[in-house]
Amino acid sequence: MRIPGVLSLAAVAVLVASVGVARADDGSGISLDRVGGVSRGGMVSLSGTYRCVEDGTVLVGASVAQGGRQYGIDGAVAECDGNPHRWRSVGRAAVRPGRARVRVTLVKLSPAGLVPLPRFLAVADDDVRLTRQGS
Repeated sequence: MRIPGVLSLAAVAVLVASVGVARADDGSGISLDRVGGVSRGGMVSLSGTYRCVEDGTVLVGASVAQGGRQYGIDGAVAECDGNPHRWRSVGRAAVRPGRARVRVTLVKLSPAGLVPLPRFLAVADDDVRLTRQGS
C-alpha cells in the first residue's frame, strides 16, 4: 500500500535521522540492496529487507543522495509480524547511474497530540550502485 502523504513525514524523518544502526533492541531491522536502478526519466528504484514486531503504523522510508543533493523516495506501510519482508521504494530524483548514498528507515508513528511523532526502529545508511534501468 502506497501512502505518499504520510510518507512525506517519513521522508523528513529519514532526512533528519543521524543514527547509522541497522538493528534495534526489539528485533526490528532493515537492510538495503547494494544495487538500485535509475531510468532515463529519473525514476529511482531502491529495495532491501526489513523485520519488525511493533503494533501500530510503521513505515519504510528511503532517501538517496548524489552530487551533494538528497531526495526523499516514496515508501510503504510495513507489515510487522516478526517475519522478514522485502521493501521497495520508487520515486523521482535527479540522480544518474553510479555511486549514491542511500538511507532507509523503519519508523513507527506514535500518537502525540495533533501530530504523530516518529520513533526510529532501525536505520541503514550505505553506498549503493545505481544502474540504468528501462527507458
